[in-house]
Amino acid sequence: MRNRPQKVKKAAALEEAQLSQEEERDLEEQLTALRQALAGGADLEGLTGFLTAKPDDLLWDCRLIRELGKIDHAAMPALLTALFGGSPDRERRKALKRALHGLRSRGVVVPAELWRREEASPQREAAAPPLKAFVTPVHGSGERFVVLEGAKMVLGGTFLVARISDLSGFLECNLYDLGRKGREDFWQAMRREGIDTWVPAPAGYAVGVLEESFRLVPEGSEVGASYRLIRDRLLKYHDPAKFSVLQGLLPILGAGERGDLQQGAEELAANALFYSWMPSPQSIPPLLARLAEVENSPLVLSEALKQERLEKIIEEATVGFFPPESRHRWGRRLLEMAYYFELKGRRRESRLAQAAGEDLLEHSLSELRGESIFLKELVWQAVELTAQLKKELEEAGREQGRVVIPSGPVIIHS
Repeated sequence: MRNRPQKVKKAAALEEAQLSQEEERDLEEQLTALRQALAGGADLEGLTGFLTAKPDDLLWDCRLIRELGKIDHAAMPALLTALFGGSPDRERRKALKRALHGLRSRGVVVPAELWRREEASPQREAAAPPLKAFVTPVHGSGERFVVLEGAKMVLGGTFLVARISDLSGFLECNLYDLGRKGREDFWQAMRREGIDTWVPAPAGYAVGVLEESFRLVPEGSEVGASYRLIRDRLLKYHDPAKFSVLQGLLPILGAGERGDLQQGAEELAANALFYSWMPSPQSIPPLLARLAEVENSPLVLSEALKQERLEKIIEEATVGFFPPESRHRWGRRLLEMAYYFELKGRRRESRLAQAAGEDLLEHSLSELRGESIFLKELVWQAVELTAQLKKELEEAGREQGRVVIPSGPVIIHS
Protein backbone atom coordinates (compact mmCIF):
# COMPACT_ATOMS: atom_id res chain seq x y z
CA MET A 1 0.00 0.00 0.00
CA ARG A 2 2.90 2.35 0.64
CA ASN A 3 3.99 2.16 -3.00
CA ARG A 4 0.65 3.17 -4.43
CA PRO A 5 0.93 6.93 -3.74
CA GLN A 6 4.43 6.91 -5.21
CA LYS A 7 3.14 5.35 -8.44
CA VAL A 8 0.32 7.84 -8.71
CA LYS A 9 2.75 10.66 -8.05
CA LYS A 10 5.10 9.40 -10.74
CA ALA A 11 2.30 9.08 -13.32
CA ALA A 12 0.92 12.51 -12.49
CA ALA A 13 4.41 13.98 -12.79
CA LEU A 14 4.57 12.75 -16.38
CA GLU A 15 1.36 14.59 -17.21
CA GLU A 16 2.45 17.80 -15.48
CA ALA A 17 6.03 17.83 -16.74
CA GLN A 18 7.23 20.85 -18.71
CA LEU A 19 8.03 20.38 -22.36
CA SER A 20 10.61 22.34 -24.30
CA GLN A 21 9.61 25.85 -25.40
CA GLU A 22 9.15 24.66 -28.96
CA GLU A 23 7.02 21.72 -27.84
CA GLU A 24 4.94 24.00 -25.59
CA ARG A 25 4.25 26.25 -28.59
CA ASP A 26 3.44 23.25 -30.75
CA LEU A 27 1.07 21.89 -28.11
CA GLU A 28 -0.72 25.22 -27.74
CA GLU A 29 -1.10 25.56 -31.52
CA GLN A 30 -2.64 22.10 -31.74
CA LEU A 31 -5.03 22.79 -28.87
CA THR A 32 -6.07 26.13 -30.37
CA ALA A 33 -6.77 24.52 -33.75
CA LEU A 34 -8.69 21.73 -31.99
CA ARG A 35 -10.92 24.20 -30.10
CA GLN A 36 -11.71 25.99 -33.33
CA ALA A 37 -12.56 22.69 -35.02
CA LEU A 38 -14.79 21.71 -32.08
CA ALA A 39 -16.62 25.02 -32.39
CA GLY A 40 -17.08 24.34 -36.10
CA GLY A 41 -18.60 20.90 -35.48
CA ALA A 42 -15.82 18.78 -37.03
CA ASP A 43 -16.23 15.00 -36.85
CA LEU A 44 -13.91 12.57 -35.06
CA GLU A 45 -11.54 12.00 -37.98
CA GLY A 46 -11.35 15.72 -38.60
CA LEU A 47 -10.48 16.34 -34.95
CA THR A 48 -7.74 13.70 -34.80
CA GLY A 49 -6.05 15.38 -37.75
CA PHE A 50 -5.25 18.41 -35.59
CA LEU A 51 -3.34 16.43 -32.96
CA THR A 52 -0.03 14.59 -32.98
CA ALA A 53 0.47 11.68 -30.65
CA LYS A 54 4.08 10.52 -30.38
CA PRO A 55 4.46 6.80 -29.64
CA ASP A 56 8.19 7.32 -28.99
CA ASP A 57 7.69 10.27 -26.61
CA LEU A 58 5.90 9.28 -23.41
CA LEU A 59 6.28 12.71 -21.83
CA TRP A 60 4.57 14.44 -24.77
CA ASP A 61 1.70 11.95 -24.95
CA CYS A 62 0.94 12.09 -21.22
CA ARG A 63 0.95 15.88 -21.27
CA LEU A 64 -1.29 15.90 -24.36
CA ILE A 65 -3.75 13.52 -22.67
CA ARG A 66 -3.85 15.76 -19.61
CA GLU A 67 -4.54 18.92 -21.63
CA LEU A 68 -7.22 17.21 -23.71
CA GLY A 69 -8.86 16.01 -20.52
CA LYS A 70 -9.36 19.64 -19.48
CA ILE A 71 -11.60 20.42 -22.48
CA ASP A 72 -15.19 19.85 -21.41
CA HIS A 73 -16.74 18.88 -24.73
CA ALA A 74 -18.92 15.92 -25.67
CA ALA A 75 -16.45 14.85 -28.39
CA MET A 76 -13.46 14.57 -26.06
CA PRO A 77 -14.01 11.04 -24.66
CA ALA A 78 -14.18 9.52 -28.15
CA LEU A 79 -11.24 11.65 -29.32
CA LEU A 80 -9.03 10.65 -26.40
CA THR A 81 -9.92 6.99 -26.85
CA ALA A 82 -9.30 7.14 -30.60
CA LEU A 83 -5.83 8.55 -30.02
CA PHE A 84 -4.71 6.54 -27.01
CA GLY A 85 -7.15 3.67 -26.52
CA GLY A 86 -4.77 1.32 -28.30
CA SER A 87 -1.69 2.23 -26.26
CA PRO A 88 0.05 -0.94 -25.05
CA ASP A 89 1.91 0.74 -22.16
CA ARG A 90 0.48 1.27 -18.69
CA GLU A 91 1.44 4.95 -18.36
CA ARG A 92 -0.64 6.11 -21.30
CA ARG A 93 -3.59 3.91 -20.34
CA LYS A 94 -3.54 5.28 -16.80
CA ALA A 95 -3.35 8.85 -18.07
CA LEU A 96 -6.28 8.15 -20.40
CA LYS A 97 -8.32 6.65 -17.58
CA ARG A 98 -7.71 9.69 -15.36
CA ALA A 99 -8.68 12.04 -18.20
CA LEU A 100 -11.94 10.15 -18.81
CA HIS A 101 -12.72 10.13 -15.07
CA GLY A 102 -12.06 13.87 -14.92
CA LEU A 103 -14.37 14.57 -17.84
CA ARG A 104 -17.13 12.44 -16.34
CA SER A 105 -16.78 14.13 -12.94
CA ARG A 106 -17.41 17.49 -14.65
CA GLY A 107 -20.57 16.31 -16.36
CA VAL A 108 -19.25 15.16 -19.74
CA VAL A 109 -20.93 11.93 -20.82
CA VAL A 110 -18.43 9.10 -21.30
CA PRO A 111 -20.19 6.26 -23.19
CA ALA A 112 -19.91 2.84 -21.58
CA GLU A 113 -18.35 1.32 -24.69
CA LEU A 114 -15.41 3.69 -24.37
CA TRP A 115 -14.74 2.47 -20.87
CA ARG A 116 -14.84 -1.11 -22.06
CA ARG A 117 -12.47 -0.30 -24.90
CA GLU A 118 -10.05 1.44 -22.55
CA GLU A 119 -10.09 -1.46 -20.09
CA ALA A 120 -9.75 -4.15 -22.77
CA SER A 121 -6.63 -6.18 -23.33
CA PRO A 122 -3.70 -4.23 -24.71
CA GLN A 123 -3.30 -7.00 -27.30
CA ARG A 124 -6.18 -5.55 -29.36
CA GLU A 125 -5.49 -3.92 -32.73
CA ALA A 126 -3.57 -0.68 -32.37
CA ALA A 127 -5.17 2.62 -33.31
CA ALA A 128 -4.20 4.34 -36.53
CA PRO A 129 -0.74 5.89 -36.26
CA PRO A 130 -1.02 9.67 -35.86
CA LEU A 131 -0.36 11.79 -38.92
CA LYS A 132 0.18 15.52 -38.85
CA ALA A 133 -0.69 17.50 -41.99
CA PHE A 134 -0.10 21.06 -43.21
CA VAL A 135 -1.30 22.87 -46.33
CA THR A 136 -0.65 26.28 -47.89
CA PRO A 137 -3.27 28.46 -49.59
CA VAL A 138 -3.97 27.97 -53.30
CA HIS A 139 -1.80 30.10 -55.58
CA GLY A 140 -3.35 31.73 -58.65
CA SER A 141 -1.58 29.11 -60.76
CA GLY A 142 -3.42 26.35 -58.90
CA GLU A 143 -0.31 25.29 -56.98
CA ARG A 144 0.06 24.64 -53.27
CA PHE A 145 2.23 22.67 -50.84
CA VAL A 146 1.17 19.71 -48.70
CA VAL A 147 3.32 18.33 -45.88
CA LEU A 148 2.70 15.11 -43.98
CA GLU A 149 4.59 14.37 -40.78
CA GLY A 150 4.24 11.02 -39.05
CA ALA A 151 5.57 7.60 -38.16
CA LYS A 152 7.92 5.64 -40.38
CA MET A 153 5.52 2.68 -40.38
CA VAL A 154 3.15 4.80 -42.50
CA LEU A 155 5.35 7.25 -44.40
CA GLY A 156 8.47 5.15 -44.75
CA GLY A 157 10.22 8.27 -43.44
CA THR A 158 9.03 11.05 -41.17
CA PHE A 159 8.33 13.90 -43.60
CA LEU A 160 6.57 13.99 -46.98
CA VAL A 161 6.75 17.31 -48.87
CA ALA A 162 4.67 17.70 -52.04
CA ARG A 163 4.20 20.63 -54.41
CA ILE A 164 1.05 19.99 -56.38
CA SER A 165 -1.07 21.60 -59.08
CA ASP A 166 -4.78 21.24 -59.79
CA LEU A 167 -3.86 21.30 -63.49
CA SER A 168 -1.07 18.73 -63.73
CA GLY A 169 -0.93 16.93 -60.38
CA PHE A 170 2.39 16.36 -58.61
CA LEU A 171 5.14 18.82 -59.50
CA GLU A 172 7.49 17.67 -56.74
CA CYS A 173 7.16 14.99 -54.08
CA ASN A 174 9.97 14.10 -51.71
CA LEU A 175 10.15 11.84 -48.67
CA TYR A 176 12.62 12.61 -45.87
CA ASP A 177 13.68 10.95 -42.64
CA LEU A 178 14.07 14.01 -40.42
CA GLY A 179 14.65 14.29 -36.71
CA ARG A 180 13.55 17.23 -34.63
CA LYS A 181 16.45 19.44 -35.75
CA GLY A 182 15.85 18.53 -39.39
CA ARG A 183 12.20 19.50 -39.12
CA GLU A 184 13.13 22.85 -37.56
CA ASP A 185 15.57 23.50 -40.40
CA PHE A 186 12.88 22.64 -42.96
CA TRP A 187 10.37 25.15 -41.60
CA GLN A 188 13.05 27.83 -41.31
CA ALA A 189 14.04 27.22 -44.94
CA MET A 190 10.40 27.56 -46.00
CA ARG A 191 10.10 30.86 -44.15
CA ARG A 192 13.26 32.15 -45.84
CA GLU A 193 11.64 31.34 -49.20
CA GLY A 194 8.59 33.34 -48.20
CA ILE A 195 6.42 30.24 -47.73
CA ASP A 196 5.03 30.85 -44.27
CA THR A 197 1.25 30.58 -44.68
CA TRP A 198 0.93 26.96 -43.53
CA VAL A 199 -2.10 25.81 -41.57
CA PRO A 200 -2.59 22.47 -39.76
CA ALA A 201 -5.23 20.38 -41.54
CA PRO A 202 -7.03 17.09 -40.90
CA ALA A 203 -4.95 14.22 -42.24
CA GLY A 204 -7.90 12.91 -44.27
CA TYR A 205 -8.26 16.23 -46.06
CA ALA A 206 -4.54 16.43 -46.89
CA VAL A 207 -4.55 12.85 -48.19
CA GLY A 208 -7.60 13.73 -50.30
CA VAL A 209 -5.74 16.69 -51.85
CA LEU A 210 -2.81 14.39 -52.64
CA GLU A 211 -5.16 11.79 -54.13
CA GLU A 212 -6.66 14.34 -56.51
CA SER A 213 -3.17 15.30 -57.65
CA PHE A 214 -2.17 11.65 -58.00
CA ARG A 215 -5.06 11.04 -60.41
CA LEU A 216 -3.75 13.80 -62.68
CA VAL A 217 -0.26 12.27 -63.02
CA PRO A 218 0.19 10.24 -66.24
CA GLU A 219 0.55 6.52 -65.67
CA GLY A 220 4.18 5.48 -65.44
CA SER A 221 5.41 8.97 -64.59
CA GLU A 222 8.21 9.19 -62.04
CA VAL A 223 6.70 12.37 -60.58
CA GLY A 224 5.00 11.47 -57.33
CA ALA A 225 6.85 8.16 -57.01
CA SER A 226 7.39 8.78 -53.29
CA TYR A 227 3.66 9.14 -52.78
CA ARG A 228 2.93 6.04 -54.82
CA LEU A 229 5.13 4.00 -52.46
CA ILE A 230 3.15 4.93 -49.36
CA ARG A 231 -0.29 5.45 -50.91
CA ASP A 232 -1.82 2.15 -49.81
CA ARG A 233 -0.69 2.63 -46.21
CA LEU A 234 -2.07 6.16 -46.08
CA LEU A 235 -5.45 5.11 -47.46
CA LYS A 236 -5.60 2.25 -44.97
CA TYR A 237 -5.65 4.67 -42.06
CA HIS A 238 -7.03 7.89 -43.54
CA ASP A 239 -10.18 7.89 -45.66
CA PRO A 240 -10.30 11.03 -47.83
CA ALA A 241 -13.90 10.34 -48.88
CA LYS A 242 -15.24 12.50 -46.03
CA PHE A 243 -13.36 15.47 -47.46
CA SER A 244 -14.09 14.91 -51.17
CA VAL A 245 -16.99 17.41 -51.32
CA LEU A 246 -15.75 20.71 -49.95
CA GLN A 247 -19.23 22.13 -49.51
CA GLY A 248 -19.79 19.47 -46.84
CA LEU A 249 -16.93 20.94 -44.78
CA LEU A 250 -18.46 24.42 -44.85
CA PRO A 251 -21.80 25.71 -43.54
CA ILE A 252 -24.77 25.91 -45.88
CA LEU A 253 -25.32 29.44 -47.16
CA GLY A 254 -28.84 30.58 -47.97
CA ALA A 255 -29.46 32.47 -51.19
CA GLY A 256 -29.93 35.74 -49.33
CA GLU A 257 -26.82 35.26 -47.21
CA ARG A 258 -24.74 34.40 -50.25
CA GLY A 259 -25.94 37.52 -52.04
CA ASP A 260 -25.03 39.69 -49.07
CA LEU A 261 -21.60 38.07 -48.81
CA GLN A 262 -20.87 38.67 -52.49
CA GLN A 263 -21.06 42.38 -51.81
CA GLY A 264 -17.84 41.86 -49.84
CA ALA A 265 -15.99 40.73 -52.99
CA GLU A 266 -13.83 43.86 -52.97
CA GLU A 267 -12.67 43.04 -49.44
CA LEU A 268 -11.83 39.48 -50.48
CA ALA A 269 -10.00 40.46 -53.68
CA ALA A 270 -7.87 42.92 -51.70
CA ASN A 271 -6.64 40.13 -49.41
CA ALA A 272 -2.91 39.56 -49.90
CA LEU A 273 -3.45 35.83 -50.43
CA PHE A 274 -5.30 36.65 -53.68
CA TYR A 275 -2.62 38.89 -55.21
CA SER A 276 -1.41 35.93 -57.27
CA TRP A 277 -4.93 35.48 -58.67
CA MET A 278 -4.96 38.87 -60.41
CA PRO A 279 -4.14 39.33 -64.10
CA SER A 280 -0.47 40.06 -64.69
CA PRO A 281 0.69 43.72 -64.82
CA GLN A 282 1.91 43.15 -68.39
CA SER A 283 -1.64 42.38 -69.54
CA ILE A 284 -3.22 45.53 -68.07
CA PRO A 285 -1.86 48.49 -70.16
CA PRO A 286 -4.17 47.82 -73.16
CA LEU A 287 -7.10 47.71 -70.75
CA LEU A 288 -5.96 50.94 -69.13
CA ALA A 289 -5.91 52.59 -72.56
CA ARG A 290 -9.49 51.55 -73.27
CA LEU A 291 -10.64 52.85 -69.89
CA ALA A 292 -8.79 56.14 -70.47
CA GLU A 293 -10.57 56.58 -73.81
CA VAL A 294 -13.92 56.43 -72.04
CA GLU A 295 -12.76 58.74 -69.25
CA ASN A 296 -11.53 61.36 -71.74
CA SER A 297 -14.12 60.93 -74.50
CA PRO A 298 -16.25 64.04 -75.21
CA LEU A 299 -19.05 61.73 -76.38
CA VAL A 300 -19.77 60.42 -72.88
CA LEU A 301 -21.84 63.16 -71.29
CA SER A 302 -23.08 61.78 -67.98
CA GLU A 303 -21.21 60.15 -65.13
CA ALA A 304 -23.78 57.35 -65.03
CA LEU A 305 -23.25 56.51 -68.69
CA LYS A 306 -19.50 56.79 -68.29
CA GLN A 307 -19.56 54.34 -65.35
CA GLU A 308 -21.73 51.96 -67.35
CA ARG A 309 -19.21 51.99 -70.20
CA LEU A 310 -16.31 51.42 -67.80
CA GLU A 311 -18.10 48.48 -66.17
CA LYS A 312 -18.81 46.93 -69.56
CA ILE A 313 -15.13 47.14 -70.52
CA ILE A 314 -14.12 45.51 -67.23
CA GLU A 315 -16.70 42.74 -67.73
CA GLU A 316 -15.36 42.04 -71.24
CA ALA A 317 -11.81 41.96 -69.88
CA THR A 318 -12.87 39.64 -67.05
CA VAL A 319 -14.23 37.12 -69.55
CA GLY A 320 -10.89 37.30 -71.38
CA PHE A 321 -8.79 36.80 -68.27
CA PHE A 322 -11.10 34.14 -66.78
CA PRO A 323 -12.74 32.28 -69.71
CA PRO A 324 -16.10 30.57 -69.03
CA GLU A 325 -14.55 27.11 -69.44
CA SER A 326 -12.19 27.85 -66.53
CA ARG A 327 -14.89 29.02 -64.10
CA HIS A 328 -15.40 25.63 -62.47
CA ARG A 329 -11.69 25.44 -61.67
CA TRP A 330 -11.68 28.95 -60.16
CA GLY A 331 -14.79 28.12 -58.16
CA ARG A 332 -13.16 25.01 -56.80
CA ARG A 333 -10.06 26.99 -55.84
CA LEU A 334 -12.22 29.49 -53.98
CA LEU A 335 -13.84 26.69 -51.96
CA GLU A 336 -10.37 25.34 -51.13
CA MET A 337 -9.47 28.83 -49.94
CA ALA A 338 -12.71 29.00 -47.94
CA TYR A 339 -11.70 25.81 -46.12
CA TYR A 340 -8.17 27.13 -45.66
CA PHE A 341 -9.57 30.25 -43.96
CA GLU A 342 -11.88 28.01 -41.92
CA LEU A 343 -8.88 26.06 -40.64
CA LYS A 344 -7.18 29.37 -39.79
CA GLY A 345 -10.24 30.45 -37.81
CA ARG A 346 -10.83 33.42 -40.15
CA ARG A 347 -14.58 32.91 -40.54
CA ARG A 348 -15.41 36.17 -42.32
CA GLU A 349 -12.93 35.50 -45.13
CA SER A 350 -14.04 31.87 -45.26
CA ARG A 351 -17.67 32.83 -45.85
CA LEU A 352 -16.71 35.44 -48.47
CA ALA A 353 -14.62 32.90 -50.41
CA GLN A 354 -17.33 30.28 -50.08
CA ALA A 355 -20.02 32.61 -51.47
CA ALA A 356 -17.81 33.61 -54.40
CA GLY A 357 -16.84 30.00 -55.09
CA GLU A 358 -20.38 28.64 -55.01
CA ASP A 359 -21.48 31.45 -57.32
CA LEU A 360 -18.81 30.51 -59.86
CA LEU A 361 -19.62 26.79 -59.65
CA GLU A 362 -23.28 27.42 -60.32
CA HIS A 363 -22.53 29.75 -63.24
CA SER A 364 -20.11 27.23 -64.74
CA LEU A 365 -22.94 24.74 -65.16
CA SER A 366 -24.95 26.96 -67.50
CA GLU A 367 -24.58 30.03 -69.68
CA LEU A 368 -23.02 32.88 -67.72
CA ARG A 369 -25.92 34.79 -66.15
CA GLY A 370 -23.89 37.77 -65.08
CA GLU A 371 -20.25 38.40 -64.36
CA SER A 372 -18.73 37.18 -61.10
CA ILE A 373 -18.39 40.11 -58.72
CA PHE A 374 -15.23 38.61 -57.26
CA LEU A 375 -13.49 38.09 -60.60
CA LYS A 376 -14.39 41.63 -61.67
CA GLU A 377 -12.87 42.90 -58.43
CA LEU A 378 -9.66 41.02 -59.19
CA VAL A 379 -9.47 42.83 -62.53
CA TRP A 380 -10.26 46.21 -60.95
CA GLN A 381 -7.56 45.61 -58.32
CA ALA A 382 -5.01 44.84 -61.06
CA VAL A 383 -6.08 47.95 -63.00
CA GLU A 384 -5.76 50.20 -59.98
CA LEU A 385 -2.37 48.80 -58.99
CA THR A 386 -1.02 49.11 -62.54
CA ALA A 387 -2.36 52.66 -62.84
CA GLN A 388 -0.71 53.54 -59.54
CA LEU A 389 2.63 52.14 -60.70
CA LYS A 390 2.32 54.00 -64.00
CA LYS A 391 1.65 57.24 -62.18
CA GLU A 392 4.62 56.75 -59.87
CA LEU A 393 6.87 56.06 -62.87
CA GLU A 394 5.72 59.21 -64.62
CA GLU A 395 6.16 61.31 -61.52
CA ALA A 396 9.63 59.93 -60.99
CA GLY A 397 10.56 60.62 -64.60
CA ARG A 398 11.46 57.00 -65.23
CA GLU A 399 12.10 55.65 -68.71
CA GLN A 400 8.94 55.11 -70.66
CA GLY A 401 7.97 51.48 -70.98
CA ARG A 402 10.28 50.24 -68.25
CA VAL A 403 8.66 47.54 -66.10
CA VAL A 404 9.04 48.05 -62.36
CA ILE A 405 8.11 45.26 -59.99
CA PRO A 406 6.75 46.53 -56.64
CA SER A 407 8.51 45.60 -53.45
CA GLY A 408 5.28 44.06 -52.11
CA PRO A 409 3.62 40.84 -53.28
CA VAL A 410 4.13 40.12 -56.98
CA ILE A 411 0.97 39.71 -59.08
CA ILE A 412 1.09 36.55 -61.16
CA HIS A 413 -1.72 35.00 -63.17
CA SER A 414 -1.85 31.98 -65.42
